Amino acid sequence: MALLVRLARASAPAEAFGLLGAQPTRNGVRLQLFPMAALTGPTGFRVTPRTLALGRRALRRQGLVLAGCYHTHPTARSSPSDLDRASMARFPVWWLIYAPRAGRATILRSRAGILEKGRLRVG
Repeated sequence: MALLVRLARASAPAEAFGLLGAQPTRNGVRLQLFPMAALTGPTGFRVTPRTLALGRRALRRQGLVLAGCYHTHPTARSSPSDLDRASMARFPVWWLIYAPRAGRATILRSRAGILEKGRLRVG
């Protein structure tokens, strides 16, 4: 969580964005944050297909699989915006949303149009 806080501060007032790399463990899945270059503003981000391809390759080189992405909501809560919901429907991976003002993070994904909330354990 400390890295996510630092990334949010460094990107403010724009959103921070990156990929979530996953590695299975005995107790679940360990996620790693991979910051990515994206066009960001205070209420959104945009990533090119080339950037995503480079990010996926970087994850594979480290023995990780793409589990999803993360981004921050510098001026809002950690619940998904309408744009987030539309993007989640198109890309049904895990989405980690961190709201620095509230100090809260939420992880969720869209399955058949229904948002499924995941559990985060920091440690």
